[in-house]
Amino acid sequence: MQLQVMVGGKTIAVDGVLFHSAAAIAKWQRLLAEAQPLVGSFSTGIGIWGSPGVALAGAAALGFLEAAVTGANQKRGFHILAEAYAAYERLKPRGVIVPVSDISNCEHPAVANWRARGAVPSEMDVRNMGRAELAGLKDRYGATDEELRSGFLIRETVQDLMVLPDEFVTCRSGGRLMMIKWDRVETYELQD
Repeated sequence: MQLQVMVGGKTIAVDGVLFHSAAAIAKWQRLLAEAQPLVGSFSTGIGIWGSPGVALAGAAALGFLEAAVTGANQKRGFHILAEAYAAYERLKPRGVIVPVSDISNCEHPAVANWRARGAVPSEMDVRNMGRAELAGLKDRYGATDEELRSGFLIRETVQDLMVLPDEFVTCRSGGRLMMIKWDRVETYELQD
């Protein structure tokens, strides 16, 4: 099964799409939503709320902006934005290509509604765990001291998956990965 999409007059046969952990995306989006009212109308000169692949500012820039504001709420907001940025940066490389045949709702071109289930690297935040809990993770998951010192334990788990909300959708076609600007798709057809 594959998708036939036409972009710029060229037809592309898509046989797989990049998906990420729905739980990790929800966590990232919750952080952004929590930060937005705290930052308020502070004018940054950079787009923080736009497409994550293009507009999220770097952690250094967020730190600079946090230092520039005087209000406690705005400082907290920029701190949360930095946390959201870090979560997004950890999320990006942990996607998996899902074959079109395994994608639910792909008969409709709205990628926000596409779903899949599969194994994906996922993280467990261990930064605030005590020694006994960390020892349990060593026994249960074979975690190393180095992994635990990093603050996040990464293991592959089966989860609900979704496409990362962005203006570009990463697709596989003929063994090659490409990013398609989804709002430029002219025609869309699912073929068996």
